[in-house]
Amino acid sequence: MEALLLLGAGLLFSLSGGGLATYATGKLLPKLNPGDERFLQFVIGTASLQGATILLTHFFLRHHEVGWRQFLGLDRPGLGRILLQALATTALATPLVLILAAGCEQVLRLWQDTVESQSAVKVMEMALSPGRRVLFTLTSVILAPLAEEILFRGLLYRAIRQQGHPRLALLASSVLFSAIHLNQLAFLPFIVLALILTLLYERTNCLLAPIVTHAGFNAINLAYFALRQSDAG
Repeated sequence: MEALLLLGAGLLFSLSGGGLATYATGKLLPKLNPGDERFLQFVIGTASLQGATILLTHFFLRHHEVGWRQFLGLDRPGLGRILLQALATTALATPLVLILAAGCEQVLRLWQDTVESQSAVKVMEMALSPGRRVLFTLTSVILAPLAEEILFRGLLYRAIRQQGHPRLALLASSVLFSAIHLNQLAFLPFIVLALILTLLYERTNCLLAPIVTHAGFNAINLAYFALRQSDAG
């Protein structure tokens, strides 16, 4: 627990540094166009959250003499069956979360004229160059699922559960997972997604399973967004 608290402190320090870097960028580069500014903020945010999570977890695991293979569950028997469960969960969870998100959007429109899209969607809309789109796609489909599942399922959920509070672990990790995405439209849908990911992790006892489901969910959303953009064009 002490090592986990140190990891959390390191992550908060990294996020604070990312916030300061974002603020400094706005002051030092005031003439950036909105697309460049938002993409730069995306890069800084990715490094300070996902990048820092993976780096700090590496030292956390080394402190406990645990390898990445064991931590991710790559040494589990029946890994193929576990991956099939993950893919099936992706197929079931994705339409459920998207339908819930559409319902939340309709409800929000009753109280406000415009509904703000997720910051990631705004970045994708302004990422016009192929290189930026590739970087955004790799981050969304590989880096973000890996780092977020490590943080919320592999560390936070597991730590609280091992203290004898399984329900608190499920609720706290799910709410915090949703909160870091900083979007009112996605708050409830992402809580539901987090609950599904946590239950999958509990069922398989393999962190790779929610990572694969999370990656599949993000990939489907990116493909859907790309199709919408091509139709609009």
